Amino acid sequence: MLRRIAHVGVFAVLLGYPLTTVWAQAGRAAINGTVFDQAKAGLPGVTVTATDQATGVTRDAVTSPQGRFVMPTMEPGTYTLRVDLPGFQAQTRGGLVLQVGQELSLDFTLQIASVAETVTVTGAAPIVEVTASRLGRTSRRRTSTICRRRDGRSSC
Repeated sequence: MLRRIAHVGVFAVLLGYPLTTVWAQAGRAAINGTVFDQAKAGLPGVTVTATDQATGVTRDAVTSPQGRFVMPTMEPGTYTLRVDLPGFQAQTRGGLVLQVGQELSLDFTLQIASVAETVTVTGAAPIVEVTASRLGRTSRRRTSTICRRRDGRSSC
């Protein structure tokens, strides 16, 4: 008799387990996909951010070495998805509507970002005067300056 009760108990637990899993996931959705480069190779380490447009709540995922990402158990709603990796142009897709039980699959292809280079030049006035031709000489007693023009005459 005890053995029969144990079997019934195990059967009830096994029967109830799938129902609790379904109830726990009821009312949820999922987003998944792959992020590629221009050569259609998966990009690892890409940050994928989903933003619920109604609440502003964000959720992040990072792509696998093959470029795959998965965001399970998402609340139904309208989302904006942004994928971002340094060295590549970020992409954003908005208006993505998730329904209860839906699994939305999206693929992205990122373009290499253009190089932006900023050069800052700071300059000072030149130390050498280049507008006039003058020759100077220093002695102990006095300083004399000899000024000559291009035609050889004195201009001082």
